[in-house]
Amino acid sequence: MIIGHFEHWERDRNLFSPMLCGWLEILKEIISEPFQCGEFNITDRVRLIVKEAVTVPATQVLGEFHEDHVDIHYVLEGEEWMGLGQRPGQRPDSDLALVPVDPPLDDHVFLSRLEEERIVSLKPGMYIVLMPGEAHKPCCSMNGGGNVRKAILKINIK
Repeated sequence: MIIGHFEHWERDRNLFSPMLCGWLEILKEIISEPFQCGEFNITDRVRLIVKEAVTVPATQVLGEFHEDHVDIHYVLEGEEWMGLGQRPGQRPDSDLALVPVDPPLDDHVFLSRLEEERIVSLKPGMYIVLMPGEAHKPCCSMNGGGNVRKAILKINIK
């Protein structure tokens, strides 16, 4: 995963692969225009989700990861705390902690917990790039009840 801020884009862009740099450029260009909440197809492999959410304590949020998508979360307004950690079951002494969801939600895999969880704060202008398989808990807060408006660029890599 990569956490960054578009305030430092001119400096940081040279550190990324051309593909990742292109995705971040797309997001940077898209977010310069006001978007209503919803889902928008950018290409046949890339879609944008703009949403508003009320954050809740991380203890009330399921962990998740994606098998076929890179997610780039970008905070437009408010503050989002995101839990980041290891997927359960990656160590021999832990179970998988999978949570079934019906109906399934595209390539989301939900988890009852994350191992070695850390919480990061994301504020307007910040983005986080989550590669396939990287477990996270979005839309969290330390105390609950905050509002966040965010854009998520979902890139299908299959």
